[in-house]
Amino acid sequence: MAALAGAFAGRGKGLGETKEERREAAEIAEIKALGAVPKWADASLLADLRRLSSAEASVTLAAAPVDIRQSIMNSKAIARLPSVEDGTNWAVLCKPIGQQECVICLGQDDGGKIQGAIGWWPVRKGDVALRAADAVRCVLLDDSEHPSVTIPHPTVQGVGENHTTPAPATSDLSAPVPLQLAETMRQFHVSRAQVNARLQRGGASADEKHHVKMLQQELHDRLDSYSVEAELPREALLQCESAVQGLRKSYLPREWESRCSFCGLRHSAVEKGTCKFWVKWAAEAKANAEAKANAEAKANAEAAPNAELRKPPINVN
Repeated sequence: MAALAGAFAGRGKGLGETKEERREAAEIAEIKALGAVPKWADASLLADLRRLSSAEASVTLAAAPVDIRQSIMNSKAIARLPSVEDGTNWAVLCKPIGQQECVICLGQDDGGKIQGAIGWWPVRKGDVALRAADAVRCVLLDDSEHPSVTIPHPTVQGVGENHTTPAPATSDLSAPVPLQLAETMRQFHVSRAQVNARLQRGGASADEKHHVKMLQQELHDRLDSYSVEAELPREALLQCESAVQGLRKSYLPREWESRCSFCGLRHSAVEKGTCKFWVKWAAEAKANAEAKANAEAKANAEAAPNAELRKPPINVN
């Protein structure tokens, strides 16, 4: 018996860990990583860009060489960075154009004035950190035209680890509207990535994945429409952000509720209000998607004859 006990000595505390437990631990780690600060976003990036380009004249957001609002809404990723030197700031990773990629850093001083910078780098290979010293170009941003406002941003606490239920939460943010939009879209990116990962790992059907993707597109389109209004519609924004987090709350738990035959999502039997909400949103999402597809088809059809006219004549000689 002693010899048998000795044979298993030193095998470690993971001896009883099953394959399923290891798989679940890996999935939890993946979900957490999707909500963490990405590797490309260095906490000192804003301060370093401003320091290296301190001799250059700054511009306002309106005079920036890129459309700040559009870049935020169509961003590839957004990181919220706690910085001892600059306070909380946001790094907006734009989609690459040609051989360069751009990051817009947005922060604020103690008076609520926007202080930022835009940097351009050669397109990276792999998820490596962007350093200010490697930027090929930099433009400083200073803007006092956007007053600070306080807006609550819904979120979700927990990712279902140890089979706990993720809980809704809200965090107030006092900042100018461009920074508010950056936080809104950061939460959207995190929610979409985490939900899509759970749909894939959880074995959701193709129909359910398509349904969720349609709702995510509708959420993005609505957020985009709110961002262009002269005054941010807070109630509509809060409802849309709550829906973004509602998807996370539905799919982050390790044990899913049954899929609802009415709204197409997953919720408990007592959440009738949730079901009615998503039924309405799904109907509007389908109608908007069809209208967009019809408009694109019409535009393509109208452009086709013009394209034929622009073709050079064929030389038959």
